[in-house]
Amino acid sequence: MLTDLAQAQTSALVLTFQKNLNHSNFDSSFLKLRLQQLQDAALTNTSILLQLPVFPLIQTNTQTCQMIIALHALGMQTSRENDEWPCPKNFPGTSVNQILLNHHRASYLKEKLNKHNITSIEQFLNVTNTELLTWNNFHHNIKKIPRGQCPC
Repeated sequence: MLTDLAQAQTSALVLTFQKNLNHSNFDSSFLKLRLQQLQDAALTNTSILLQLPVFPLIQTNTQTCQMIIALHALGMQTSRENDEWPCPKNFPGTSVNQILLNHHRASYLKEKLNKHNITSIEQFLNVTNTELLTWNNFHHNIKKIPRGQCPC
């Protein structure tokens, strides 16, 4: 019974989301702005409508975020024809989301990584991408000097 209810809620969220996404006034809607805010918060180089992102903890419980999570829970993707929206960030490398997706505290970690503008796995590696950087060398890739003890 509870699974049926959960599936009905997920389907209703996705249906509402699709309806609002395809609405004739989408370009002047709050949803358009909110989607871009979520895209920026996800800090990923892939559209949040095409691939399940990891959202920061502060965004996770919002209605629009739950709609996007429901969309991907049903195995769906969507995009707007003739309109690349929301606009993903353009940065090189492999998104840290690929590692975080299966972690039980993904949203918390994503929030901390976003704070330091860490977007890709390669930021943790040396120039040849063969070894992890030491704590003392890591600051070159995030453009901040970490303070305090090494979290080793």
